[in-house]
Amino acid sequence: MEKKLENCQIRPHICTHHPELAQIFEAALDNVMNINTVPCDWGTYNRTGKLDSSCPWMIRAGACYEQPWTRDAVLNTWNCGNFTQPGIARNTLLAVCEQRQGHMVIQQDDQDWDRVIWIIGAWQHVLATGNRDFAKDALAAAEYEWQQAENNRFHTGYGLFTGGSFFNDGISGYPLDLYESADGPGFQGLHPKVRAAMSLSTNCISYGAYLCTAALAEFLGHPGDCFREKAKALKKRIQDNFLTQEGYAYLLYPDGRQCRMQEACGWIFAAMSGICDDPAALLKKMQRSPAGLTSICPDFEGVKTPARHNQLIWPFINGFFVQAAAQAGELELAYKEFDLLTKLYLGSGNHFFEIYDQEGRVEGGWQAGSHYDSCHDQTWSASLYIGAVLYGFLGLKITTKGIHFTPAVPKELEGLGIEGLQIREGRIALTTSGCGKRIQKICVNGKDAENFPIPFSGEWKIHLELA
Repeated sequence: MEKKLENCQIRPHICTHHPELAQIFEAALDNVMNINTVPCDWGTYNRTGKLDSSCPWMIRAGACYEQPWTRDAVLNTWNCGNFTQPGIARNTLLAVCEQRQGHMVIQQDDQDWDRVIWIIGAWQHVLATGNRDFAKDALAAAEYEWQQAENNRFHTGYGLFTGGSFFNDGISGYPLDLYESADGPGFQGLHPKVRAAMSLSTNCISYGAYLCTAALAEFLGHPGDCFREKAKALKKRIQDNFLTQEGYAYLLYPDGRQCRMQEACGWIFAAMSGICDDPAALLKKMQRSPAGLTSICPDFEGVKTPARHNQLIWPFINGFFVQAAAQAGELELAYKEFDLLTKLYLGSGNHFFEIYDQEGRVEGGWQAGSHYDSCHDQTWSASLYIGAVLYGFLGLKITTKGIHFTPAVPKELEGLGIEGLQIREGRIALTTSGCGKRIQKICVNGKDAENFPIPFSGEWKIHLELA
């Protein structure tokens, strides 16, 4: 019998009085669930032998990129796929894995520096689905990956992981004095000085991945203390080596000098992960362009502009910024960035491009002497818009105990809610009244409730009064 994609999907519905939000949110769901959910080629992607044939699809990185790719797979499942198509989300995470030494490992490709982000994505999938079999495979993959990272990509003197910054696989994301040659290869992994440097974002991700490894172990009844201790030590080294009067340095050169550019992902991950003691103050310091937050600023000296991985807007980063600002209680800051993000997509015909310039125009940027396109229908540009609403304004948080909401709703989005949100065996309809970040009253299925969590099974109609 022919399998139908819609049988593997649960489409939520946004509840809002904001027509542009409704329009772009629906377009984002279309991007992830229709445009970029594609058949999963078994010969290419079933290297673990664990793909689910009952939902034989995966989420690709975008219309220009047929592969799921490791970091894209994480962001797209974490921010959307786990709730809208959990079986396909699992396939997506498995499609970037392979089999080695008798167990599953994250694919051992040349983009290794931030590969541990898969562990964060795996734990988010376990929280959203409760899948213990996947958790067992994920823990084995995590333990193998830490062996590789600690043996091959760890500077014992600084106590930090080496290699490029999160997602910045292009050399245009680095200062010119880290280049092998001015016209050298575009891939940063071919530049030895970049591989020897230490970046803020990659180390923040590693901190979070240690904590997620501990959580996976504890979920399965094993001790996780050793990973928590490693996380604690890494957090201290990040604070000792990257913290500046302005915020955080972008990277450390191999000789320990700081590059004090503003790396958006690094600052945001420091705020979201708990590394930064005052996330609200940090986020308010961040420089932003007229159309929104750029990836790294200011311009690198001597690099042709606009550089692909420098002073351009990669919208998935802005989606993370909205999450961080909302949950830090900075509602005005969060809404301003979210509004700019909405305008980017409205201005490009409801399409989610990969990169935009500082005026909001589609722009792919320069790198290694070539000008690049900005790819259309980029999945993480859409999925992080969804994540900005779910994790940011609605304050979704899943723990091993159940489902929590701590909304942070700005006045412009008063009345925000969502229906048909599937988490494990639970189906949730959430409505809010008022605005703000303080919950005055919780009503669950028509009855007053004291607090969260909501159980993982059942039909739940939740109303929150905010102030």
